[in-house]
Amino acid sequence: MASSRTGRSGNVADKLAVGRKNVVRGRVVDADGHPVSRLLVKAFDRTVGTDDRLLGQSLTDAGGAYFITYNREPLLGGDGADLVICLYRNAEKIGICSDVIFDATPETIKDFCITTSPYQFDRPVADIEPLRRNAKGGKTDGPA
Repeated sequence: MASSRTGRSGNVADKLAVGRKNVVRGRVVDADGHPVSRLLVKAFDRTVGTDDRLLGQSLTDAGGAYFITYNREPLLGGDGADLVICLYRNAEKIGICSDVIFDATPETIKDFCITTSPYQFDRPVADIEPLRRNAKGGKTDGPA
């Protein structure tokens, strides 16, 4: 489970508008307010009837912050992107995505508070890996 805060700010937006770039940025923290580093954050443009289009991605830093810039044009839906921001651990989605942020302005701030650890499955996966390997005759190239 995650909670989030979305905001919009004008100070960076004015500078980015000149260069035809937009930005989505924010911070990822755990339930105790500690920053979560090394998570991959991806921003997508969601347009009905098509696959989500990847706009950009960034790793969270030691302070849990991320910063993604993307070209404002060409966006399929018209004015602003309909943003969806998702969090990933080791290239696998950890099940946390934002709600759609419709017609995003040149600067969008999206913070996440993760109430379950994004690392909670690392140990169980490591524990079952030998079992998967034995079941597949030593191969581990896909789901068991």
